[in-house]
Amino acid sequence: MKAGRLVLDTRRGATYFADLSRGERWRIVLDLVIAQVGRPGVIPIPQEAWEGLDEINRRDIAQQLEGSGVIALTAECSADEEVTAEVFGG
Repeated sequence: MKAGRLVLDTRRGATYFADLSRGERWRIVLDLVIAQVGRPGVIPIPQEAWEGLDEINRRDIAQQLEGSGVIALTAECSADEEVTAEVFGG
């Protein structure tokens, strides 16, 4: 905390949480939520949050879910007319 604001140590050095990108903020929050929910757990990830993550962070979160006992539910827009599901975690 600095002057009442949350400060995180990032690759760029000390950075205010509010100055991080949406994707960076969601990644931090999802890391915390997965750890806190624990086995057996289910977490909803807002579509906006999931779509705001780059492929590397999506992959990292999927790997974190594997074996954690936590299942995440989310959505993503696509050009497909069919609804498909992928399972992460468990």
